[in-house]
Amino acid sequence: MTAGVLGACKDLNIRIPQDVSVVSYGDLDYTWNLITPSVTVVTQSPFEIGRKSAELVLQRLSDKNIPGLSHLFLKPELIVRESSGPCETIHQRGGCNK
Repeated sequence: MTAGVLGACKDLNIRIPQDVSVVSYGDLDYTWNLITPSVTVVTQSPFEIGRKSAELVLQRLSDKNIPGLSHLFLKPELIVRESSGPCETIHQRGGCNK
């Protein structure tokens, strides 16, 4: 979807980040270095998600008294790159809530 947004902006002569900021969910390290401007992302570590999932499975296999439903919250990370402009610039055009 991010590639589609970037392509549409290019086709419509919308400048990133001067006219619009682009932020994606999920980081694809191996492709972002090929895209300009580099894309700001909100990410959660797939490794950490897998590790926590494996821990829960092993706990349930070893202790049958653990409830079947668990809620686990992992803190996302914002990685700011070239595709997002400063809020002050956007605010001047009425598009940013501070």
